[in-house]
Amino acid sequence: MDATTSAGTPPQAAPATPSVVGRLGPYRLLQVIGGGGMGVVHLGLDPAGRAVAIKVLRPHVAAAVAPHFTVEVVLLQGQIGSGSLPVERLPSAGLALTPAGTARKGMGRLLDALATALRALPRPVLGRIADDRLLLDLRCLEAHDRAAFMAQIDLLRQRLG
Repeated sequence: MDATTSAGTPPQAAPATPSVVGRLGPYRLLQVIGGGGMGVVHLGLDPAGRAVAIKVLRPHVAAAVAPHFTVEVVLLQGQIGSGSLPVERLPSAGLALTPAGTARKGMGRLLDALATALRALPRPVLGRIADDRLLLDLRCLEAHDRAAFMAQIDLLRQRLG
């Protein structure tokens, strides 16, 4: 018996070479598969050709920290374990917030102020400072926390003035 879809038509074979609509780091973005108030989820391929879902936040965060900081989506490596002996690394994506138009001499102070402002929000946001950027790992942002995170973005904008 031949396979058919729920509409009774034969399924279409996937193209041998999927079309790429964009790139994010080493990932090829194939198509948008979902989205909401927080961002957009893309179907993508990792460097080994495995299908992955890639979440990209909408520009609300960038608007909240502008003009003091720029925001870019970056690939990160989280860790499982604690302290100085991480057991394993996990691939993730996140946001890198970098002081805009600032000489290297003043970056540390600005990044500390941003980290402090994020921790002081009603629902604290924790990041880590590395390579002259504040990194926010989106793997740590649970689905039920997204609305609360976005609701306090305007408060962050006010505090950064």
